[in-house]
Parts: sequence; structure tokens; C-alpha cells
Amino acid sequence: MVGERGITGKILKPYFKAVLSRILEPDRGEALIRNINALYLELEWKVQHPPPGPLPNEHSKESGHV
Repeated sequence: MVGERGITGKILKPYFKAVLSRILEPDRGEALIRNINALYLELEWKVQHPPPGPLPNEHSKESGHV
């Protein structure tokens, strides 16, 4: 919903914000929305910048050396 991907996300986003503003105090609702947006941006960054894979180990069991 945050990324507004696809039809469902675009449709649900305003309802999601409306529900949060109804069940929470305005300041807490906005803070929660900011936190959700921050988590989304962090996840997107991690997807675009994955950590490097493990380095090959010359003494690994898979290489046939024990």
C-alpha cells in the first residue's frame, strides 16, 4: 500500500490512512504513518542494495577438502 503498487495498493492507501486517523490520536496516527513509510523506504533500499554474498572458503566442505 505504501508503494502504491498495483490497483489494490492505490485503492487501499487512503482507507488505511483514514482508519488510522479514526482509531488513533491524530499525532500518533501521523507518527505511525511516518514509521511505516520509513520502514518501506528501508526495505526498498535493502532490495536495491543487497549485502555481498559470502566469500568462497578454500577449506569448505563443498570443495571436497575436509
